[in-house]
Amino acid sequence: MNMTSNLPNLIAPGLSGCYKDEWKRDTGLDQYKQFVNIETSDQAYEEYTKTSGIGPAVELTENQVIPTEDIVGSGKLKISQKTFGKAVEISVQMWQDDLYGVVSRAGKLLAAAGKTAFALQGFDLFNAGFVTTTRTTLDTLALFSAAHTLLNPSGLAPGNPTTFSNTATAALGYDSLQAAIESFALSYDEQGFPSAITPKFLVVKSADMMLAEQLTSAGRGQYGVANNEVQPSAFTKITPVVCDWLTNTGQWLLLGAKADHDLMMFIRMQPILKHYDNPFTMGALFSTMGRCAVGHVVPNGVYSAKP
Repeated sequence: MNMTSNLPNLIAPGLSGCYKDEWKRDTGLDQYKQFVNIETSDQAYEEYTKTSGIGPAVELTENQVIPTEDIVGSGKLKISQKTFGKAVEISVQMWQDDLYGVVSRAGKLLAAAGKTAFALQGFDLFNAGFVTTTRTTLDTLALFSAAHTLLNPSGLAPGNPTTFSNTATAALGYDSLQAAIESFALSYDEQGFPSAITPKFLVVKSADMMLAEQLTSAGRGQYGVANNEVQPSAFTKITPVVCDWLTNTGQWLLLGAKADHDLMMFIRMQPILKHYDNPFTMGALFSTMGRCAVGHVVPNGVYSAKP
């Protein structure tokens, strides 16, 4: 690649300097790790299934044969590795004639490119969470769905639920956050029995950061609280987090701790950086490559709204 034709200003004297597209992208690249479970992998894909529990014991009459119950299993879900890479070649002329030290940073830029690819995958769990074309949960629905199904409803649980929702179309506000918190309190196991999860993070884009702070702040005079009433403790135990890697307009999320959900990234190969000399042109070739897989098996412990 003859970079002198792409970057002619770098070999022309007289510039006071050159601004390089580096800034501080690194400061946000690891934010997804705050929400996503990270594991290493030694295989091409991970595969999961799930089973139901057993319902409550039933009352028996004298000498009644104790009834049996089958444990029900689901199908399988595969989470496959993807490979990401990029390279840049710098001609010997460009390397020698660059007056502003730009091309010598090619390795640093490629290192950021590798980390960015992983970050985009991590945040894609949320960004593609409303569609089934990228990935699904074991019930074949999108991560965020109003119709998730229970594997083996017992018929004996309070209210006898067979489905549940972890999504909405409401913009962030007092009532919509309350509904999201209630969905965590009404989490079910595969037989429909209550299995409450405590929400930990309210994740919003910058446009909603002040509102998120008000909704989760303790004390009087907060958003949605009338007169001198105090904000409910269920709101104030949640930590607001600003994340501008979300791509859906108006999207916000309520997430449990990582131990309470299974949003996962499996790293097969961390992004590595290599440098080679082209023996035919004496140019410098920099390349990066990494492998990872992201996915989820069940939708418990996560909630998202997209107005």
